[in-house]
Amino acid sequence: MKPGRKMSALLLGLLVLQLGACASSPGANHNQSRVMDQADQHIVVGVTRREQVRSLMGPPSETSLDDAGHEVWIYQDVVKVPLLVSLIPIVGDVADVVEMTHDNRELIVQFDAADVVQKVKVRKVN
Repeated sequence: MKPGRKMSALLLGLLVLQLGACASSPGANHNQSRVMDQADQHIVVGVTRREQVRSLMGPPSETSLDDAGHEVWIYQDVVKVPLLVSLIPIVGDVADVVEMTHDNRELIVQFDAADVVQKVKVRKVN
């Protein structure tokens, strides 16, 4: 392979890796996004259990405890384009449009002491 082609192949490989990284936040996947679109149909207050949420959504992006000591899980559906990708002609423009038009959001699920969903909320984030 010629030196110029090796460099092109290397740059293309780096571009593919960077575009993969801009898809969404860690842990986010297509199923999580679908569930967020219809959270009230998939996660039912007083019915859905912790393990059902984990099975449906995977591990949460964040966990914390509320003031009453109940566990809260947060799932993020956020698109961030790495600076390197933004600087690539045409590709960067397309990636920036995707980032600007995507509704970044979080799914927040609160459990009671019996591991049953107590509250569920989807909110937009910046």
